[in-house]
Amino acid sequence: MIIYILKKIFTYLFILLLLSQLSFAVAYLASGTIYNQYAFFYAYLGYFGDLLSGRLLISNYDTLSLGTIIKQVLPPTIELCLFAVLLSSITGSLLGIIAGLKPDHWSNKLIQAGSLIISACPIVWLAVLMMSLFASNHYLFPDSGSLIEQINPKTGFPIIDVFLTPDLNRSQELIKELQYLALPGIILSIHPCIITIQLISQQVVKVAKQKYIQAISIREQSQLKILLRHMLPNVFPSIIPRLTYNLTIILYSAIIIEIIFKRPGLGTWVMQGFVDKNGLVIAIAIMICGVLLCSLNLFIMLITIMIQPLRHQELYDE
Repeated sequence: MIIYILKKIFTYLFILLLLSQLSFAVAYLASGTIYNQYAFFYAYLGYFGDLLSGRLLISNYDTLSLGTIIKQVLPPTIELCLFAVLLSSITGSLLGIIAGLKPDHWSNKLIQAGSLIISACPIVWLAVLMMSLFASNHYLFPDSGSLIEQINPKTGFPIIDVFLTPDLNRSQELIKELQYLALPGIILSIHPCIITIQLISQQVVKVAKQKYIQAISIREQSQLKILLRHMLPNVFPSIIPRLTYNLTIILYSAIIIEIIFKRPGLGTWVMQGFVDKNGLVIAIAIMICGVLLCSLNLFIMLITIMIQPLRHQELYDE
């Protein structure tokens, strides 16, 4: 078990090393950055020295603080991603369980057909379609912006800032922020929800065929108790590691959604970097996304091992 965890940690560090090299390559080769004005060796040492110190050079007289970027840019994006994760997990789990319990029922065929059709649509098409459908009711689902533009941000997370801002009608502002989150959050959660449905329905069908479940079904009268006590505890631990792929989809899709809906966050910041032809912004965005995703995957893997250590037994013996 310890050897397996160490392997994962070394893999994590190796991926971070590769990401840092890619980030430097973008910063060095892109026009408009100060690092491409130096020789390769000095630019390499200077970039990683600045990266470790937390301040990157924009020019000879101006620097960019990583701490300021993370505080201003990441919180709205993380809030949108968490909303999408919560929505896709709840909806996908419920529909996946329904589809898995009745694999031959018409409801399963309807869910699978709907998932197949929606998954074939690019997220940009879905965003434009949803915006056009709800544009007539702008006050119910605003199609752009965020509440953070209207209040004084303290943490950068709009929902948290609602409770920290004095002299504010918290219930009204909280509803307003949820309205801002609703449309982009629903669009962002569609594809992860489809993946969740597929994985959970397959695992429910697999667990339902196990002999111990069939034996319990004979003894236990309540189907709900069988589902809650015996099936779901054997379904979710094996599904959680495979759902980490949803995090990658959600984070990178959030960048696109923020650009389309003009929400403050990582997406609009990266887009502004493209407009300004600032290669340093792209380099930092690569590092931020890579570190965030790798750290989350490592954390979920460690949590999964603690929840269900026997799942990786065959790997420990290697």
